[in-house]
Amino acid sequence: MKPFTEQSLRRTLDPAVTILSAFQQASRWRTIKESWRAASVAKQALFLVLMVGALVLGVLSVARTSYPFLVGCGVCTSSAAITFRYWMAARHPAVREFKEFERNFGLNYRFHRYLMFRAELERNGIDRDALERARMALTQERQLIEGRSTTIGPGATALLSVITSILTTLSTRDPLVQSGWTLLIMVGCVVVLFFTWLARSGFPTARERHLELQCFLGWYQQELAMPRL
Repeated sequence: MKPFTEQSLRRTLDPAVTILSAFQQASRWRTIKESWRAASVAKQALFLVLMVGALVLGVLSVARTSYPFLVGCGVCTSSAAITFRYWMAARHPAVREFKEFERNFGLNYRFHRYLMFRAELERNGIDRDALERARMALTQERQLIEGRSTTIGPGATALLSVITSILTTLSTRDPLVQSGWTLLIMVGCVVVLFFTWLARSGFPTARERHLELQCFLGWYQQELAMPRL
C-alpha cells in the first residue's frame, strides 16, 4: 500500500475547499451589492426615498402617537423591499438573459448567485472527477452538521415567554396607552421583526446552506454532462 502524502490529501479535499469558497463568495450580500451598483440612478433614488420616508413616518408615529403614520411606515418599508427585489435585483444584467429562470428559481437571489458560483468553479477548473470527490466530502460534512442539536433549549423558551408576557401587560396599561408607550412598543416590535427577517434572509442556517449548495452542485453537474456545442 502506498503511503499517504500531503499531495494525496490535497487531491482529496482541494475540490471541496474550492467549491465551499466559491459558494461563500456567491453570497446574498454580494448579490445585493452588485444589484445596487448595476441599478440606474433613478431606481437607487426611489429606494432611498422610500427608506427615508419609512424612517420619518416611524419617528412621527411615535412622536405624535399616530397609527396612520405607523401604517405609512409599513407601506414605505414594504415598497422599498419590493422595489429592490423586483426592479433592481431581478433586472441585474447577469440575469436579464435568463428572466424565466430567475422568476422560477430566484428565491433568495438563488439563480444570480448560481451564475457567480458557476463562474468561480469554471475559473478553478472543477471538472466531473473533481466534482465527484468534492460531493463525497461535502455529503459527509453535511451529515455531521445535521447530527448537531438545533433546539433553542428550555431556558430560551422560558425567556421568550416572559418577554411576551411583559410586553402584553405593558401594552394594556391605560397610562401607557395615553402616553404613547403602547405605540412605541408596537413600532419597536415592527422594527425588530423587520431586522429579524432581514438577518434571517441574509444569514440562513447551516442546513439551508448545505441544501442550497447541493442544489448548485446538481445544476453544475448537469451542465457538465451537457454536450458542448
